[in-house]
Amino acid sequence: MTFFAKKLRDSALLGFKAGLRTWWWISKMTVLATLLVVFLQWGGVIDWLSDVLAPFFSLLGLSGGAVLVFLTGALANIYAAIGVMATLSIEYREALILAVMALICHNMIVETIIQRKSGANAYAIVLLRISMALVAAVGLNLILPDNYSGSLILDRVAQGDGTLAGALKSWSINMATMLPIMFALIVALNTLQYILREFKLLDFISKTFAPLMLGFGLAPSCSLIWLVLNTLGLAYGGSIMIAEKEAGTLQTRQSKLLNTHIALSHSLIEDTLLFVALGLPLFWLVIPRLILSIICVWIQRWYYSIKENKNVKIARQIQ
Repeated sequence: MTFFAKKLRDSALLGFKAGLRTWWWISKMTVLATLLVVFLQWGGVIDWLSDVLAPFFSLLGLSGGAVLVFLTGALANIYAAIGVMATLSIEYREALILAVMALICHNMIVETIIQRKSGANAYAIVLLRISMALVAAVGLNLILPDNYSGSLILDRVAQGDGTLAGALKSWSINMATMLPIMFALIVALNTLQYILREFKLLDFISKTFAPLMLGFGLAPSCSLIWLVLNTLGLAYGGSIMIAEKEAGTLQTRQSKLLNTHIALSHSLIEDTLLFVALGLPLFWLVIPRLILSIICVWIQRWYYSIKENKNVKIARQIQ
């Protein structure tokens, strides 16, 4: 075996083992979190919350049914939010606002656990995503004309039978489909990551995307993670961020800044295109999220700068 082949085999094996460990951890969290959502939906907790929050959402130009869409997306995922949206009479303007809110604030149980594992503060991430989803809704409600309309391709569907057995059956099918896909993607990503690092290709990726990362307020070394998270999303792509954090190549401050950014803007391809397929405009689905993520990251950097200057002054006074 040649030296090159040995390095390739060894790095691929390390990546496979790391991916397997991460997949097992994410799978356990996903199963427990999604099962919790099933019981919350079946028990009427989400419907109750919708009734409580409906008056507040009316201030955002949203109907009472919009609360149910938002909560379903926040606790479950984009697909679930679209499914609920299809059972309601949602107008085009309202659907757009809800879509942006769901893209910012979805699958929060699973994704928050993943972000916490990669170095983020779970409470801060939840607060950030909910608050920025509301900020986006307020902004769009002010910017979009009252008569803003378009063709919404959303077939009305009937709701399920409402039984716990039916909900658990649907959940079981979803898990049986999703977990093998997660395994393939997570293991493949981690294997690729180790190979790229072994052959110094990560440096090339970092240099190529450095201007974009710097504009976002992120370190160039975050390039690969950013690309993965915006193509595969947090639930699948988060494994590579966890691996970088555990390997020590993603520093604490870089991790926090990156987590702030991706909390508001990730999966720019898959999740976004789901709503584009419904007839919603790509511009409004992407730009508000990017703007909010950039603003929040630079505010966070400004806070770190003030904190550092304060610590320097204190250190000088002590000396």
